[in-house]
Amino acid sequence: MLEPRDLLSIEFDHLGNEYMEKRLVREFSWEGIVNRLRMQKFHSSPHFLAKLKARPSVRCPSGGGYSTYESVVSHVWQKVTRARGASVGEEEISQVGISVNLRTRLVPPIPREYFGNMVLWAFPRTTVHELLSQSLDRVAELVHAAIAQVNNRYARSFADFDSLVEREGRWGELVPTGEMESEVFCPNLEASSWLWLPFDEMDFGSGGPDVFMPSFIPYDGDVVTASQMKGKGGIDVFVCLFEAIMAVFQDIWHAIDEITRVGSLSAVGSPSLIK
Repeated sequence: MLEPRDLLSIEFDHLGNEYMEKRLVREFSWEGIVNRLRMQKFHSSPHFLAKLKARPSVRCPSGGGYSTYESVVSHVWQKVTRARGASVGEEEISQVGISVNLRTRLVPPIPREYFGNMVLWAFPRTTVHELLSQSLDRVAELVHAAIAQVNNRYARSFADFDSLVEREGRWGELVPTGEMESEVFCPNLEASSWLWLPFDEMDFGSGGPDVFMPSFIPYDGDVVTASQMKGKGGIDVFVCLFEAIMAVFQDIWHAIDEITRVGSLSAVGSPSLIK
């Protein structure tokens, strides 16, 4: 479906995105972690989503605005990082791994009838300090740019990189980031969108489902977004965090921070609560 080119052309840095060097992978003790993790559903009403999307979109460089998903991921990224508090340093790099569907991004695109996954990951990243001191529109710009980069050129560069690793016999030195065994993503997040999956069209003889949600996956920082069933509007955001951090996140989830810039300084004003 996606073959490497005869003359390999690796245009992007795939080491650190799709692959990590084994020597850089940190060992982490899983003992006792699962019992301290909680997954919770946060409902976003159409009103909340409209406000959340409008806030960053007014400053979108392209003028077209940011998608609902980009706005939600940006908001969650900021809020989870704020909830984690002193557990992350200001100069640490935080990133969100966002699964990106390649079907329509390839040239030519993959037909809808094609069965199976064709996914690569976008990795918007910045320091914790920058993430928390920037307005939502700046964070949304990071997320949008990272997703936009995962296009036909990026996919073919990845196929060429994969082929080069095979030719050089380096598989023993690398591990795919998607297969790294870790239950703690901190200071990072991993986000998946189920918004376009047609769950409401399923019918096993008694009508469509009333609810569809992920099972409990004990990964700190795992985020899944899904549309509400039965045309109720809005979306549900499922977030998995450590129990103490979840308690803080619950309190600030619906607060959209106002950031006022003065010269080179950024001041966080009073949050506006929208539910």
